[in-house]
Formats: sequence, structure tokens, C-alpha cells
Amino acid sequence: RQTDFVSNKFTNFSFNNYVGENSSISNYTFDGTLDENGQVEINYTTPEKLISGGKISAYAYASVFDLTGRTVNRVVNFEKKKKNNFIGIKSPEYYLNKNQNYNFEVVSVDKDDKPSKSFKGIAKLVRYKWDSVLRKDYDGRNHYTSVKTEIIEWEKEISISGVPSKINVNAKSTGQYELRISDKENPA
Repeated sequence: RQTDFVSNKFTNFSFNNYVGENSSISNYTFDGTLDENGQVEINYTTPEKLISGGKISAYAYASVFDLTGRTVNRVVNFEKKKKNNFIGIKSPEYYLNKNQNYNFEVVSVDKDDKPSKSFKGIAKLVRYKWDSVLRKDYDGRNHYTSVKTEIIEWEKEISISGVPSKINVNAKSTGQYELRISDKENPA
């Protein structure tokens, strides 16, 4: 399952990067024999196409059978970081007034929580708009449904190097907004 990256150096920044669904990995099984110390090494490569916002929390479940057929089970948890850079955003406030300038702080850290020396990215301000739409259901009855639409207010290139950078945001109308930062080289 995907989990949030948490920075120990930039504790006031949100590094959440939710992508909406968890990945599933099919079972990997093999037969083998333990060495004379009762140990075995298992190498497994996680699939590259895992859906993730950057960090995956996973577990491995192993069963070992002794000569009498008795089973010993163990579960091992591990994490896999799927990105080289993690972007953190610090909002000046939770609720913002329209037609006012607000400076959001943005920082980029690597897998080891060290500030990125030079991060080139794309910043987008997205506004969500809801419309009521009249739809017909499977029984032929009409009813109103809310439909959410994403509107890109602006998009611009940004550069972050070592210290938090500021991005100015000015919401021209009321509504729900989302500031998105993506890697220019790898926007996924």
C-alpha cells in the first residue's frame, strides 16, 4: 500500500502524494532448502509499474516446513521508495481568501531526506468546479448528480535548490484549489 513520505528536517511540510489506489503484487513462491544455520536468502525484484505516490509499504510472508511437516511462519515489513525526489508543500493557512496573494513554500528532498541540489519542476494551480447535471438512471428516472471538473488556473516551471522556494498563489474566485508540483523530467 502507498504511504506518505515524512521528512525529519522539514516537519511543517506536507509530502502527501496520494494517487487514489493501491497496487497489488501477485504471490511469488519458490521451493528451496535452508543452509546448515537454518537460513536462506531470497532475492525479489518489485515490479516497476507499481502505482504509488512515491513510497510503498509492503510485507513478505514466508513459511518454512521442517522434516516432520511442522510449519513456521514469519512476516517481514519493508518499504520501497519509487521516486528520487519528494516534494513538500507548506501552506500559509488552510482556508484562503480570494483575490489575495499567498506564498506557499515548496521544498524537494531525496530518498535520504537531504535537500535536493537542483530540482526542476512544474507547478500547477488546479481549481475544482462542481456542476449539477440531470441524468437518467437505469430505471429511466431523472435525477441530479454533482460532477466535478478540474480547471487548470495556471502552470509554470519552477526550480528548487537546497532551501524552500516560494510560490505565489492568488485565487481569483471562491472554491477548492490544489497546488500540484511534479518533476519536469518525470511528471508521473
